[in-house]
Amino acid sequence: MKKLLLVILLLSLVVGIGFFNLSNNSEAEVEVLKIGDQRGDWGYPTPHRHYLRGPGYLRMSLIFDTLIWKDESGFVSALAEDWSYEEEENYFTFNLRRDVNWHDGTEFTGQDVVFTFNYLQENPYGWANLNAVEKVELIDDYQVRVYLSQPYAPFLERVAGVVPILPEHIWAEIEKPREFTATEAVVGTGPYQLAEYNRTQGSYFYQANEDYYGGDPIVEELIFVKTNSPEVELQRGELNIVEVMPEAVESLAEAGFELMTGNHFWANKLMFNQHQEPFDQRKFRQALAHAINREELVERGLRGYGVEGSQGLISPDSKWAAKELPEYDYNPQKSRNLIEELGYSKEDGVYTKGDQSLEFTLLTQEDRISEIIKQNLKQVGIEVEIRVLDEASLDTKIDNWNFDLAISGHGGLGGDPMVLNQMILDDDPKSVRFKENQQLIDQLEKQLTIMEQDRRLEVVEDIQGIYAEELLAITLYYPEEYWASDGTIPWFYTAGGIAIGIPHPLNKLALIERDFD
Repeated sequence: MKKLLLVILLLSLVVGIGFFNLSNNSEAEVEVLKIGDQRGDWGYPTPHRHYLRGPGYLRMSLIFDTLIWKDESGFVSALAEDWSYEEEENYFTFNLRRDVNWHDGTEFTGQDVVFTFNYLQENPYGWANLNAVEKVELIDDYQVRVYLSQPYAPFLERVAGVVPILPEHIWAEIEKPREFTATEAVVGTGPYQLAEYNRTQGSYFYQANEDYYGGDPIVEELIFVKTNSPEVELQRGELNIVEVMPEAVESLAEAGFELMTGNHFWANKLMFNQHQEPFDQRKFRQALAHAINREELVERGLRGYGVEGSQGLISPDSKWAAKELPEYDYNPQKSRNLIEELGYSKEDGVYTKGDQSLEFTLLTQEDRISEIIKQNLKQVGIEVEIRVLDEASLDTKIDNWNFDLAISGHGGLGGDPMVLNQMILDDDPKSVRFKENQQLIDQLEKQLTIMEQDRRLEVVEDIQGIYAEELLAITLYYPEEYWASDGTIPWFYTAGGIAIGIPHPLNKLALIERDFD
């Protein structure tokens, strides 16, 4: 295999990072494929530098492979040919492929797997919780055993299928992974190699790994570009695939483009600052739920392209969704009654108690949905000022509890129900970070240890019920997201979402002639 000969362009990350002399003689069927993205930059595609949202992980996953992966139906082999679980001794055994090289030509072995787990325990990776991993043992060069400290039900989906395996010969000396941007930082085993990254332009340029163990890459050059007019650029032939507005679906279909939409595994939530009054009171949060017309949000705000939110958070399309939950119908009068029970009375149309008026700032990325919520709340005596921010700024405000109300969204709602633990307990701007209900915490911890699915489902349904009763955030809706392509690549939606549940069709398996079991 040719070594990855890269020369770094020393322009600083703000300008971009370019890699040259990355020659490739691949016999790929498609010479160049362009993918549009309205945000553009999702961080440098290494485990510790990509932005911790789905598109950032997908950029990284093209370079770094995991032990196992998922396709349309479920788990498939990746760096591990097969795997098994020994219940009595609580360990997973992975038999590794023997035909894998790193991009620089170095042979991949089980020692890289052992190193990766140890390294990520010392330098945590935001997408994989390794607390349940007690130790990783090298049986021989192509077999490793992962011992768990206790039964851990999400292990395959949330660890083995997510953790990017790192080359020990490169990362062993790296003490500050968040600062590592040298050429060697993007040496992986994946189907693509990074040729250029430009943070300012929000662009990524990859070239096919012609010696990829999993099959021949279909596309020789893969380019992600920032787009402000996705539908227009697609119709001009400047893009091959892009996420599009639902309103454009009909015209694009008539023009001959392929349209794709997946399950409702992404949600938009109204989040509260529970560290300040009156959001720290359950009754007030419930009053807000009765004040917001979620049907109107879908019909007017989304023009019908979505589904009203379940207050258990998990998508109703998921096999883990609870069948019965507390309901919060649109009922402005009930909302007013609950507010008045908390001691508020109206003054000039706004509820007030002492020197506290129900006047708040609502942070959001767009104002159409926010305007409807503002109108809904005004009807019950709550005044809202809307402030529009970009996603990164919004996340920072929420992360620092520097907000009253905020609309924030995330995916992962079709995969393993560990997402409930993440979105309730984790120190993450997408999480409500609520630890005041011990019963809820106990059930969250319990569900992770139940290996039998039916028994686990009972606990997961109970968690959703407590979450809905506490109303830790209002799940507003699950939007219908559409992708349009010119049919160059047979894209597909992954079972439960890619990795931890990313609800996108951009699974890297679509880009190779598969040779997985």
